[in-house]
Amino acid sequence: MITRALSRAKTLQVLYANINCGTFSITKMERDLTDSLNKTYELYHYLLLFPVEFTGYVARRLEEARTMKLMPTAEDLNPNLRFVQNKIASQLADNVHLLAFVEEHALTWHDAPELFSKMYKEICEQQFYQDYMAADEVSYAADVDVWRKIFKHVLQENQLFRDTAEELSAYLCDDIDVVLSFVDRTLRSFKETDDENRELLPLFMDEDDKVFPHKLLQLTANQYKDSCEELGTLVENWDVNRLAFMDTLIIAMAMAELADFPTIPVNVTLNEYIELAKSYSTNKSGNFVNGVLDKIVARRREAGLLFKMGEKLNK
Repeated sequence: MITRALSRAKTLQVLYANINCGTFSITKMERDLTDSLNKTYELYHYLLLFPVEFTGYVARRLEEARTMKLMPTAEDLNPNLRFVQNKIASQLADNVHLLAFVEEHALTWHDAPELFSKMYKEICEQQFYQDYMAADEVSYAADVDVWRKIFKHVLQENQLFRDTAEELSAYLCDDIDVVLSFVDRTLRSFKETDDENRELLPLFMDEDDKVFPHKLLQLTANQYKDSCEELGTLVENWDVNRLAFMDTLIIAMAMAELADFPTIPVNVTLNEYIELAKSYSTNKSGNFVNGVLDKIVARRREAGLLFKMGEKLNK
């Protein structure tokens, strides 16, 4: 689930927080990185839990209207149960992997009753929801589709939902859009025939992805001072200490990746760190980082020090 791009962003965040405070403890940084990655995985499960607990809330609401109103309407007495009988929500409610994770990490939305009330009202106002509830027949695909639309068009855009998720799960605020894309992928991958043992996305797809962020952090931290010295020789008429710290750190990470990850193509590394600069630094940082990294690649190619995909590049 944790992509290389997300691993780079999280490694950057941890390095920035520690080095900016003068902390070069690899042990502490490793612990911070592990916590950050785990929190992202926790958010993934936390969001998958939302359809389960929200459906339960709607079911209780309908039952209360049916049994507790002094003068229930015909709709109260014979409610449309299509949403509370949604098959993908039922599958998630029975999923042993989700249930085990939720129990182990004590995840719940029960501390946010105001959120459920407001989200229910907003969802009911959506045309796609009204069409879903009014359809003559509803397929499994429609059950999945309505929840995908709820996540995309209601929850993702709602600040109260984002604030509540951040408060209850303590995730980093810029994770939610990425994790919502993983939730969408998970919903799309479910099949009507899946039972309670249906696998969810793993934290890492393979061992290489698991090792990648930690190796990148260690190399960048250990080589940081040398990277700054090399950077100083590449930036004409600039004192490296006057450069934006985030730019310096991004370039240092890119230098470590170029030197020590031979299976990652040069253009992938350059593109990823240019995007990080655009996202985390100043408006001009993307162009600046691009120019500096081009110089670094040219210098290392000329010196025969750039090895990629098992090939020695000396041009």
